[in-house]
Amino acid sequence: MSNPDIIVSIDLGTTFTGERCIFLDQDTLEATRRQGLSAVPETTAEARKYVTDFLRHVYETDLALMQVTSVDAEFPQMRQIAEVQGTGIGATQVDRLFARLVAQRLSAFPDVLTQVPQNLPARMARSPYFRMMKYTFGERAFMELPRHYVQMEGVSCDFSHAEAGIDQGRMMFTIGEFEALFGPAVQGIVSRVTEQLNWLQRRGRTEEVEPQLVVVRGLLEDRKQRMESGSNNQSVLASRIARASYGVVVKQVCSAVQHFDADVQEDRFDKKTKFALNQIQWLIKKGDTVTPGDPLVKTLHIRLAADDTTRAWDTKFVVSHNEPSFLPASLKHAGAVRLCEVKSNLTGVEQHQLTMKHKRGTCFKAGYKFYICEFEIRVIVAPADLRFELWFGGTRFSSDHEPITVTWDEVGARAKGV
Repeated sequence: MSNPDIIVSIDLGTTFTGERCIFLDQDTLEATRRQGLSAVPETTAEARKYVTDFLRHVYETDLALMQVTSVDAEFPQMRQIAEVQGTGIGATQVDRLFARLVAQRLSAFPDVLTQVPQNLPARMARSPYFRMMKYTFGERAFMELPRHYVQMEGVSCDFSHAEAGIDQGRMMFTIGEFEALFGPAVQGIVSRVTEQLNWLQRRGRTEEVEPQLVVVRGLLEDRKQRMESGSNNQSVLASRIARASYGVVVKQVCSAVQHFDADVQEDRFDKKTKFALNQIQWLIKKGDTVTPGDPLVKTLHIRLAADDTTRAWDTKFVVSHNEPSFLPASLKHAGAVRLCEVKSNLTGVEQHQLTMKHKRGTCFKAGYKFYICEFEIRVIVAPADLRFELWFGGTRFSSDHEPITVTWDEVGARAKGV
């Protein structure tokens, strides 16, 4: 692989005869991340085996389009070309189908229902016994056996029911029933990968798509690479595409045209100035490139009276999945949900560390002074989360108290999709 290649990135591997693809565990990449490159056999039979190998470890499928930017064996790197798109296929779908299969089996025998726990289908789907079946499904030894038994949690080992396929507290399943559990997910994977390939063609990309398997080993592997390289920027994923837009709620100098429907507040230090409240400044927009280690910076200027010793303020952040051209300009417009509230605590900062402003008086009014406290909230877009830092005077603020506290909104946190 002498030149950077385009990757079709997906958390569940498959391949197409005659085509060249790379598959990445993108769900793990976005949530617990990353690493490793190893070849995948190109035969259809082998490809299906790798599909199941991935499937049994993954709980949701996300797709991404990646490009290899470094083929250094010690410090490989990729960058994301297209945003991640989640879809409802993966191991959770297999679990649901298995629970449904168990429920259907039990419902056919009312006499059995009275002798097993009410939530048995869900318990069996979550049990280590079924998990072991998922781990071994696809292996030759497993596939050669015509039937398999899964322990029924909460059921006595003395309980058997031949017609229901229950033997000594275990429920029997044929290899065909197991294959039926994985089939819909495999078809969904093939469909999604095809969409990614078509996306490339529609945009006139002519690069080859390379058939390799990307083994994801988590955040520890990524941190290890950063430490060994001596660079915070030597992440396995050099850059990726934002799946959502993130903004901060601010007040802006009022404009009659731009803020015609806004709530307005008068500046207490300059009666001629009015501010439009609850406006949204978008720090990053859906589709923008995100580089690990490069924070989003929001500089805040708080005006304080000469005797005002307040040192803590709240800042609201919002998230939107609208397309960039349809992002709301304020909280009065639909399309954004509250993500979190960040409390910045600069206790310990003295008055002389602030910027003093003096307002000259007139013949009829005395002059006065006020202070401006300028600080930064830095937002670090992590693999599956957002982190916040408080900076003051060009350095990260630290004290004997917690400088920054984040309160996540329940609805917004679920919608953040970093």
